[in-house]
Amino acid sequence: MGVDHLLAQGYRCIAAVTGPQSLKNERQRLAGYKQSLQRAGIEPENALIWNGNLRPEDVAALCRERLRDRAARPDAIFSTNGPTGLGVLRALRDCGLKTPDDLGLVTFDELTVDDLFLPQITTIVQPAYDIGFRAAEILLNRIEGTVAGNESVTVRLSATLKICDSSRAPGPQPQGRASRLGR
Repeated sequence: MGVDHLLAQGYRCIAAVTGPQSLKNERQRLAGYKQSLQRAGIEPENALIWNGNLRPEDVAALCRERLRDRAARPDAIFSTNGPTGLGVLRALRDCGLKTPDDLGLVTFDELTVDDLFLPQITTIVQPAYDIGFRAAEILLNRIEGTVAGNESVTVRLSATLKICDSSRAPGPQPQGRASRLGR
């Protein structure tokens, strides 16, 4: 969803900043990133997959290191969760880069203080209330015995893409390496 949106906006060199790959959600979001690129005819590059953790300060250090080299800089970033999104934003600030002027940005998980960011950040929003409601409902059903305690329950709830300015289409002179390499 987020990577498809960046691709539709004209970005072609998109980095993924992830949390720990020991988490199923992180593995699934990274797989989705790769699938979106492949559907667009772009082979995912290992150098553009930045594996981080859930500490924004660590992610900021990781991203600062990779964003300083203008020749290797992506033209957009897809962050797989809120803490990594905050780390990316810190790194952009520290490197003097701005969205969408220097690169596009989409993050998974709505930043709860998104009104503090200008431009506002494009996010993939999960239905947090509905997730909590369904989890409580399942728990109550188990307590009441209407669902067996060892019975697996899968509930899929749709996320939505909240499009804001951080992922606006690059201008006539994109800054990322993709435009310089003709991709």
